[in-house]
Amino acid sequence: MIQLLGLLFFGFSVSFVGSIPPGSLNVTSIQIGLKRDYSSLFKFAFAAGFVEFFYALFAVKFQHYVLSSVTITQSFHLITGLSLLIIGLANILPTKTKNNKKIKGNPFLKGALISVFNPMAIPFWVMTTAYFETNNWLALTSNTLLVVYCIGISAGTIALLYVAGRLAGQYQLDPKKHYLVEKIPGSILILLGLYNFVF
Repeated sequence: MIQLLGLLFFGFSVSFVGSIPPGSLNVTSIQIGLKRDYSSLFKFAFAAGFVEFFYALFAVKFQHYVLSSVTITQSFHLITGLSLLIIGLANILPTKTKNNKKIKGNPFLKGALISVFNPMAIPFWVMTTAYFETNNWLALTSNTLLVVYCIGISAGTIALLYVAGRLAGQYQLDPKKHYLVEKIPGSILILLGLYNFVF
């Protein structure tokens, strides 16, 4: 039971931190939060997290398939290190985010559709999960552990999107002004990438 709770918390934490960088999902959740429509905000966040569960499940399965190749496994530290560095730099480098129009329609459907078309979800979970496993920080030795890990990931996504929206509604936060908060996940990924080269 303790192992399952620990795994749930681990998946939750990685997902929560990994969802901080500005993107289509959290920018949209902030827009909904600014209107203080918290019911729609929860539906949106829940839908995004629901899709994230299946993306993470697929990604981890794919990651195990990749690791079954001897050639890829032998050079995996290099591949993983480079990938983490690239994603980290992409998160740190300044980006321009266009302001979307007001949210209309079903918030659950909107959350699901935006999440489905999030191109970074699968490669992110392939690389981060593979990194944690190859460094013995994570051991998904059964389907139960895999599902619990993915539930934690889903819950982390829901929590981050909902918290971002609530903060925006209560304090009128402008994500563009919070430089350090936006750059923390990218910095962590870069450090993990460098760690992978050294050890």
